[in-house]
Parts: sequence; structure tokens; C-alpha cells
Amino acid sequence: MEKFKISEAGISEIQKRALKKTIPIYILLLIGIIWMNIDKFENISGNQFSCILPFFLLILLVIGYSISWKRIKNQLRSYTLTITNDEIIREQYNTPTIKLHKSAITEITKNYDNSFTIKGQFNNDLIGVSSQIDDFEILENRLNQIKTVKIKDSNVILEYLKIPLSILVIILMGCVFKSTNAWLVIVSGTILTLFFIYSLLTIYKSKTIDNSTRRGMYFMIIPMIAILGRMYLINSPKYSQFLQNSENKELIQQDSTEGELISTIEIFTNAKTEDSIEYKNGLISGIELNEPNFKDMNNPDEVVLPYHEVTLEIDYPLDTIYIGNLKTANKGFTRLELVTEISKRYHQIYQEEEATAKVKTIPPDKREETLNRNQTDGKYAIWGHDLSDLYLMEIEVYKTKEGKIILRLNVES
Repeated sequence: MEKFKISEAGISEIQKRALKKTIPIYILLLIGIIWMNIDKFENISGNQFSCILPFFLLILLVIGYSISWKRIKNQLRSYTLTITNDEIIREQYNTPTIKLHKSAITEITKNYDNSFTIKGQFNNDLIGVSSQIDDFEILENRLNQIKTVKIKDSNVILEYLKIPLSILVIILMGCVFKSTNAWLVIVSGTILTLFFIYSLLTIYKSKTIDNSTRRGMYFMIIPMIAILGRMYLINSPKYSQFLQNSENKELIQQDSTEGELISTIEIFTNAKTEDSIEYKNGLISGIELNEPNFKDMNNPDEVVLPYHEVTLEIDYPLDTIYIGNLKTANKGFTRLELVTEISKRYHQIYQEEEATAKVKTIPPDKREETLNRNQTDGKYAIWGHDLSDLYLMEIEVYKTKEGKIILRLNVES
């Protein structure tokens, strides 16, 4: 009977090799964490915790590695390879003992890093022997006596794929938790879920992994649940509506509420001759949005907005805010251009609402309790008023610190 163990010098060498393989993975994880949280990074006046979150997680990874390495070190010290007249036995602390009868050994290979792999009749009957084992030459001779050792000069394909696979997993995680495209989330989530299930089954069946690591890997169920939850939510109409509403409101908060009101564009129509006495200066405030009376608009060709591009926000009568850009090739926007574009956007909003709503608009002649429009559950969740009820009274012009021009509307019914 002969016994072989790993020396302290050999354990230190294994640690150095492990670090060379682990550090690039940790760097990729840090990059992935920063990428998935990049939208949370804020300036000095913002929430600083979101900025340090990735580095906090990296520290946790380093601590986790330190704790796991202490456990691995104890296991390496306990590693014992025993060769008897009939069997090869591998024993290691907190790890299932592997016994291979010599007659059941199908292959012994010497790998590219001088380690040995001893294979039994079944896939899980594997004994790995580190190249840092004491009395290496004696062990190699003994193994050759049992079965001729095959030499593998090249690295196994999985070694080459570690970095690409890590990058792929990070990209897929980013797609699942950052993307708002339902198909991309479902495809990425399905691939990740299958990958996690395969990993769990492989670890569960393996006899070379210690019991603590095996139990710890069940934490992989947590990201699996998160991924499945995200896949479910992305297909929920209410959640999609909530996301869109939240994003739009966030944009409003970042831009309009922080912007400075720089001007107000008033909209008037000229009263008919017989009605002019009833209105101050013969002007009627506001213009209908459904069918604007451009013919009677007051000062339609006046340039009231000296910018080539502005952002339009429409929030009435919508639960989900509409945000869109307006552009002009002229020196600026005239009052007629603005009202025309705003009317077009309102028509677009009402059309999209009707096309996406499951709860349809009740026709005016069939409304019993109230003449107001019922709330629908489409893209914008319009409530209370038909387009024919709405009048544009004035346009408020805001300018953000970054120089962005925001238009907010005063619409009445």
C-alpha cells in the first residue's frame, strides 16, 4: 500500500495558479456589475450609494474567495491518494471517497498541466491528481504499471472557453435585467436557466466537489427565480405599462421639473365679428385639438420658439406620459407649426390607445351614467375625455441645465 499527499509548497503553487485563472473572471464580474448598474451612477449631488455599489459587491466577492480558499486549503491538506494491490482510493475532507478497482479503470491520462485523470467505468468515477503531488515520478511509474498513461499535450476546450462563457453569461444577465424587449428577455432567460440547471445537475452528480461547495451551489436557485420572475413580468401588460409610466415620469422629473420656465406661448383664435364684443381684444383663448381652426388663429406665422429641436411632453388626459421630439428646418417654430404638430401627436396618441386597449372606448351615444369618456387600458391609459373635448390654451417652455428645451401643455376640456 502506497499513499501520496500534496505538500505545503504544492498547495501554495495551486493557489497561485488558481489566482491567475480567477482574477480575470473577477474583473469580468466587476465590469458586468458596473454595466448593469451604469444607469444608477449619479453626479456628486446624487445618491452616492449607487456609485459605490459595484465596488462593494467586488469586496464581497474577494471576501468570499478568501473564505472559500481557506476551506479548499484544508481539503488539499487532507487529500490522500492510496494505491493498494486491488484499488486506487482518493480520500478528501468533506468530500465523497472514490474507490476504483484496478480492473475497472478504463483510462489514465496525463494532462497538459502534468496532472493526472483516472477514469472508471462510469462518467462520475473520476479521480483527479494534481501535478503538485509528492513523489510525482514514483506515482507516474505506479500508474503506468496499472495502465499505460496517455499524454494530452493540449488544453481541454473548456479551459479555453472559461472567459468567453463568463462574458456570455454576463451579457445574457444584462439582457434579462436591462432590456425591455420581451423576446430578448425570454430567449436570454431561457438560456441562462438551462445553463444553471445543467450546472446544478453536474455539481450534484460530481464526486470531486466537496459537500460544502455542493450545498453552496444551491444558491444558484436564487438568480434562477429572479430570471424566471423577470421573464414573467416582462410579459405582463400591467408591468409593461408600469415600466413605461415610470420611465416617462423619471424623464419628466429629470428634465422639466429641474428646468427653468423661460416663456409661455399663448394660443388665441379671432372671434367672429358678431362675437368680438364679448371677448377682450376680440380674441378667444385656446384652440380645438381635434380639428384646429387654423383659419381664425391669431398670429399663426409668428416665430414663437427660436429653436430647431424641442421635446414635447403630453400628460393630459393620460396616465402614461407621451414624450416626443419636434424638429423644424426653419429659424424656429411658428405658432401654426406648433399647434399643427401638437394636434397630430394627440391624434396619434388616441389612435395608438384604441389599437392597444383591451377595454375599448364606449361610443358617446351609448354612455349612460356620464358623458365623459371611460378610461381605457391601452398604451397611454387615456381617461375622462375624447379628443374632441380638448382645447390647447398655452404652451409652457422650459430649459434644463443641459440646454434641453421642454414643452409642457396647458390643455383644458
